[in-house]
Amino acid sequence: MKSRILLIVLFLIAYSSVNAQTDSTSKKYTSGFAIFAEFGVLSNSSFTEMRRQLKLQGVEPFGSLMSSIVLARRMESSRWISESRLILSNSSTPNDDVDVRRASLWGIGLGANGGPKLVNTSKWNVFIPIGFDIMAYKMGIKSNPSASLAKLLLNTGSYQAVKLYSGSLDVNGGVGVDYKTSFMPKHYDQFYISGKVSYHLPIVRSGQWRGENVQVNDLESFKANQLYVSIGLVMVPKNMHKWGMH
Repeated sequence: MKSRILLIVLFLIAYSSVNAQTDSTSKKYTSGFAIFAEFGVLSNSSFTEMRRQLKLQGVEPFGSLMSSIVLARRMESSRWISESRLILSNSSTPNDDVDVRRASLWGIGLGANGGPKLVNTSKWNVFIPIGFDIMAYKMGIKSNPSASLAKLLLNTGSYQAVKLYSGSLDVNGGVGVDYKTSFMPKHYDQFYISGKVSYHLPIVRSGQWRGENVQVNDLESFKANQLYVSIGLVMVPKNMHKWGMH
């Protein structure tokens, strides 16, 4: 089933790329940058199970919401939008209590998406982004215990935080909307308020959590399959590069 979905996604990406190349023969592309906040809006069974398992081991789990900051490079023509993305994810809750075991969950990734515009007016873009993300996740478990220097030197390993790693390749698709404002026209050629709803589906995963010299066989791995909502700003400053593709 996943293989079929992957083939469909790759076909749609290839088809959209052909349309973009056809469009580029006569249209100009502009490039700018964007920043988005991204949140999962559905309950995620793997996330819930990881938190439950940590609680059973006496570990204060990370937060119940996985949120991300996405920094993107936007390219756009009259008929096409594409983005390259840097994703920084976090589900940690600050806690400096001593002798309390607690977990944090971080993620970092690179991705790209693109798609045709369904609507392009003086005020709105509506487009269909399809793409992929390559993600790496890190889970840390620490307690910040207090100890004498002598005890620490004699038994250093007992005071090291647990660090576990996992990763996945995710495909995603959805719908995006840009509202075109005239904010600061002296500084920006384009300034959009942008939103997106997309479904993320992991197609390749590293499986169980791994440490430097261990593989954990009883902890649920994180699967990012759920619906995500993104909201942010897209900006094209004055004098940014604009070119025609011939």
